[in-house]
Amino acid sequence: MERVVRGIELARVQFIASFLREGGFGSLGHKSPVSAIADCWNIDPSDARRYVKAAENLCPQVALSGTVLEPRMPVCAAAIAAAAIGLGHVDAIRRVLESNEASRLTAADCAFVEERAVAYALHNRPAEVHKFGMELVRGLDQDGPEPEGVSRERCKPRVDQDRPL
Repeated sequence: MERVVRGIELARVQFIASFLREGGFGSLGHKSPVSAIADCWNIDPSDARRYVKAAENLCPQVALSGTVLEPRMPVCAAAIAAAAIGLGHVDAIRRVLESNEASRLTAADCAFVEERAVAYALHNRPAEVHKFGMELVRGLDQDGPEPEGVSRERCKPRVDQDRPL
């Protein structure tokens, strides 16, 4: 039964991603996709936000130039497509990768964290996955914040000129 529920979650995420690309939420009179999903599906805004964040991070995006951009969280995207993890797991991993601590990691470290967190998520609950991911991030970021003036590529999704805003 869990595979069926995860399949429905994935279908919802893909629907939202497609609607986001087409700008459909504005045409419905909503200022944000979160409010549109909450209203249309009669769900709490926090649940709607989880779906929208998943769509933004798990589905390919199309840049203004027409280039198809890979998902921001490719390991999670593959795992949810295989119904190996659920939306709660994806949200826990996303929150880890968007944390202040993870913002100080390199892109390679973030990819490592995502991979390990997904492997852990296969056999654990979302809250446990979040805790594991944060411990992993803190272990990789033992020095704390960067000194002023030093910059590295970060975990948070980068803003490319080709990436839609």
